[in-house]
Amino acid sequence: MIRTKFTVIVLNFNSLSLLQNCLEALQRAVDVYAEQVDVESEIVVVDNASAESPRAFLQQAFPTVQLIENPSNRGFGAGNNVAIQQGDATFVVLINPDVVVAPDFFAHLLTPFADPTVGIVGSKLHYPAGNIIQHAGGYLISPRALPSHFGIGELDSGQHDRAREVEYVIGAAIALRRAMLDEIGLFDEEFFLLFEEVDLCFRAHAAGWKVWYEPSAVATHIESAIIGKRSFFYYQQFHKSRMRFVTKHFSEDEILALVSAEIPHLAKLSHLERLALQLAYQHILATSDAEFITDQMHRLLAAAVQPADAPILPSAEITPLPFHSKWPLMARLRDLWSRVAVRPLAQAQFAQQSAFNRAVTLKIVENDRLIEAQRGEIARLSAEISRNKN
Repeated sequence: MIRTKFTVIVLNFNSLSLLQNCLEALQRAVDVYAEQVDVESEIVVVDNASAESPRAFLQQAFPTVQLIENPSNRGFGAGNNVAIQQGDATFVVLINPDVVVAPDFFAHLLTPFADPTVGIVGSKLHYPAGNIIQHAGGYLISPRALPSHFGIGELDSGQHDRAREVEYVIGAAIALRRAMLDEIGLFDEEFFLLFEEVDLCFRAHAAGWKVWYEPSAVATHIESAIIGKRSFFYYQQFHKSRMRFVTKHFSEDEILALVSAEIPHLAKLSHLERLALQLAYQHILATSDAEFITDQMHRLLAAAVQPADAPILPSAEITPLPFHSKWPLMARLRDLWSRVAVRPLAQAQFAQQSAFNRAVTLKIVENDRLIEAQRGEIARLSAEISRNKN
């Protein structure tokens, strides 16, 4: 009889301060489970080229924890894929470094795999302050494919304690059956960050596997401790991944419904998020050959670029220059040829570069404002120190 083995993978990127609590809790939960079940286990930290390597820390504090160091930041899916491919465990458990699991976590998380049709199991997650639910299974809000969680923000009084199938569970604390991964494939590495677990769950459903929410497996999650919500990077990754998911899984009718709902919503967004969306639409334009998809992305891009952006970032736009010649007729002929043969092909590149320029310029303006605010605060503190000395 082959002994069951499970591997716990912690993907680390500049989160060394979080690893102590995370790994202590994981080791405790592994030990508790080993007392109940004859099982082989291992904990692996995958480092995505952090500024400070966790090697010395692990050697001193957690010498039995294995370390895989990627030469670059490969994102969530690709980073975890490295460790999954190298292992041979029956089950793989992915844990974010900002997650602290309960001592009986694995005893509950792995139990649903007794059903051979269960391919993915997710846990209940709490916010760090109090008994407040962050995640009790996930679902997408139609028609814009916005992710949401059952129970989010609710005081946990047992109202979400029924184990059940769900659309998806989040990758912060998730267990995967190796046989399922062998059938449907690993994480899609085109998702750098966000939606990669949603994509995996949808592919599992399509192949006949169950995606299971197990409420008795509980952990605490410092949500977005690493990427920072409402930052430009977050908005860019969120919307780029959302658009990739949509174009990968939605039917044409569903995409049309999304576009119709998204266009009026764009006017309500901040400059920062709207610029991130422009880059997301451009990314799909650059990577998709489907005429229907590119047409819809052009519609969204046209709506995302609003007149209000122009006064703030006038130097960001790129426009083709007219031809000049000492022979006016030659200049007109060359300009006509450019309009017919060249400009339609170059327009997407102009728009993409303009969107990038706007994003960079806006970031510079944002940083300038932060610097001015910090200068004001320094001046205030200096004056206060001077008064206290006197």
